[in-house]
Parts: sequence; C-alpha cells; structure tokens
Amino acid sequence: MNKRQTGSHYEETAAAFLTSKGYRVLERNFRCRQGEIDLICRHGRYLVFAEVKYRSGLTMGSPAEAVDASAYGGQRPFICTAMEWAGTCPAGLTWWESWAVTLS
Repeated sequence: MNKRQTGSHYEETAAAFLTSKGYRVLERNFRCRQGEIDLICRHGRYLVFAEVKYRSGLTMGSPAEAVDASAYGGQRPFICTAMEWAGTCPAGLTWWESWAVTLS
C-alpha cells in the first residue's frame, strides 16, 4: 500500500469505530485553503472534528505527537479548517479528537 492508501485505510477504521460508538460521520477529508480534516462527525448535539494519524513504528515519533507538531503549524490550521466547515452547517457544540494508530 502507498501512503495515501494506508491513510485512507486507517481513516476508514477510525470512522467504523466512531460509527459503532454512535457517531454519525458527516464528511470525510474536508478541504479548504486552511487545511484538511479527516473526519467530521456528529455525536448527539456535538460536532466532532477528528484527525487520524498512523505510524508503523515510533522512529518518526508517535502519531499523537504529529498532530500537535509545530512543523505542521500546530493546531491553528486544523481549528481554522473546522471553523470554515462549521460556518456552513447548523450550530452545535464542538470538540476536537485525535486518533493515533501505531503498529508494533
């Protein structure tokens, strides 16, 4: 699998897990000029913006570290992208989630 296929596989895995826990996936891979969000879900009255990161090992750091890495501009692009999307949908309370997957 190439990187895009691997990423899509783990995003699908995260979406299936969230769905099994009662989340409703509203959109996948939302893109705008500020960035991209892997999964946008609704859970009750909450909007959930989820970033999915995968690493095959810890050589390049953990997937959780990559979500907050300053090399990616920190959380700002993610939050700006979420705000862009939220401006196009009904109001709701929001929370942010990161899903980290590491194979050992």
